[in-house]
Amino acid sequence: MNLSHTQRHALEVYAASDRVTLEDVKRECAFTSIEAASECVRELASMGLLRGDKLRKITEEGQAVLEGRDVPVMTPPPASENLPATADSEDERRKMLSDILAERHKIDVGMLRTIIVSSVIGKDKDGNNPTAAEVFHVMSVMEQYRLDPWMKQLHAFRHKGKLNVMVGYDGWVKIAKREPTYLGAEYEYSDKMVESPDGKGKKSWEWIKVKIHSKGRIPTEVYCYFDEWYVPMSKKDWAQPGPWQNQTKWRHRQKAFTLAVREHFGISLYDETDREQIMYHQATYSEVDNMAEATVAKSSEMAKQLAAANEDKDETPEELGSINPADLVPADEADEWGDHDRAEIADQQQQAEAEREAEKNAEDEELPF
Repeated sequence: MNLSHTQRHALEVYAASDRVTLEDVKRECAFTSIEAASECVRELASMGLLRGDKLRKITEEGQAVLEGRDVPVMTPPPASENLPATADSEDERRKMLSDILAERHKIDVGMLRTIIVSSVIGKDKDGNNPTAAEVFHVMSVMEQYRLDPWMKQLHAFRHKGKLNVMVGYDGWVKIAKREPTYLGAEYEYSDKMVESPDGKGKKSWEWIKVKIHSKGRIPTEVYCYFDEWYVPMSKKDWAQPGPWQNQTKWRHRQKAFTLAVREHFGISLYDETDREQIMYHQATYSEVDNMAEATVAKSSEMAKQLAAANEDKDETPEELGSINPADLVPADEADEWGDHDRAEIADQQQQAEAEREAEKNAEDEELPF
């Protein structure tokens, strides 16, 4: 039986103990991820060298392979026959990830999903529970960066109908310190202190420079400017001052660190300030939209009232009798009046006034006294 060095090493790990987890296999065999360790274990199980589902154990055939005895061993079917359909593959990935996280945290899979739904994601604005894809998205971030929802290291929020995962400050510290090459962060503060843009927060440094050091790498320097990341109070979301108003300098320092870690290690995740800025602008735009909708509704109501008033007005023939039909301009000729010269119209009006004055004088001369 031809096994790779890694497969044989993993089999030896199972032979040395009756209770072996995927974390043990990953650590002992130096796998880069839990998925790689799980793939190796599944290959050994498909060859009949391991048995069981969640808590696997070495079989007699596996023990015989380690001892060098020649025994018939099951061979896995071709890859094309071994892979299920696309939809089933996605479900299998979700189930495998759920099992991995449940095993790591020593809880039931159902309890794990309940905690993620209630503590990390929550219901949407219509009161609906998150979808299976949204739960899987959060689980993927938990697994990739080894984040713990019980320690408030990650949260989720919705923006424009899309679920986004946000990592808290403690989560960013954990991500950085877990990297084997990470040596630490160096801070430098501006000598100039500036007021908060909205005047409601405390003073802070104009900028903070953070330098991330890693073994064998050029340090990464990032400047975090106070006026660019300060989050004002939102009328809609926060009736009370928020973190940027109460702990202004500490929040500024947190943002500087997360910016540097994100750039140094190439991580594409939101932090707390990113979420706060998104929610602030979302609330601001919502207020503007509500004002615009109210203005449109008010204008529409006024138009309806004006139309109703015109319909209720009773214009009798006597009231209309003073209007000379010849003076009315047809609708198809109305636009032509806009092209007349203003001076010509004024002359016509003066001429009409002079004619009326002459007619009045003539009537006065015909009186008997």
